[in-house]
Amino acid sequence: GYTELVFLFSEIERLGMDVAILGGSAPGDRSRLAGLPEHCPWEDALASWLLDRDQDAAPGETAEHMAGMLVLSNRERTDLQELLELRRVFMTTWPELGVAARKRMAAAEIFVRAIALLRLEAPDLGARIAAEYEAMAEDGLDPAPLIGGNALLAEGVAPGPQLGVVLDQVYDAQLEGRVSTPAEALALALALIRKS
Repeated sequence: GYTELVFLFSEIERLGMDVAILGGSAPGDRSRLAGLPEHCPWEDALASWLLDRDQDAAPGETAEHMAGMLVLSNRERTDLQELLELRRVFMTTWPELGVAARKRMAAAEIFVRAIALLRLEAPDLGARIAAEYEAMAEDGLDPAPLIGGNALLAEGVAPGPQLGVVLDQVYDAQLEGRVSTPAEALALALALIRKS
């Protein structure tokens, strides 16, 4: 549970094991760690502890390093990396992302956990993104695509990598509400193919 996790990280620091694990000690408060809910996944606590220590290196490198030092499972490593990556996006490029890019991110199971992590350090931003998430969820974050490759092949489109690129563009248009029926999706796909 949460109490045990806080105790674990404080013991790691008290015993100086953080120097071996993270390459140094880091004074300062542990406000993120202290603010975690009573029942949270341990990867969230680990991410909070790393951020409290200003361990804000590249999320992939951090997750890989921690996986080696703490013998994380593949899922634990992936969760840690995704939490740190989403937190970085929230703090930097989130306002510039279009609706489709936001929905693709928000469809990830870990998205809500990343918002909770963000709220520990930036409550206002966290609340704003949480509200945006709720609005997107009402529209549908991960709807079934309106058309697939077979629809394009039936129209005489040659198979190949271009097919996947066009289907991705059409799905983005669907997420953004620019197409809402299979006929509209097919028309957009054929127009994109003619353009390329």
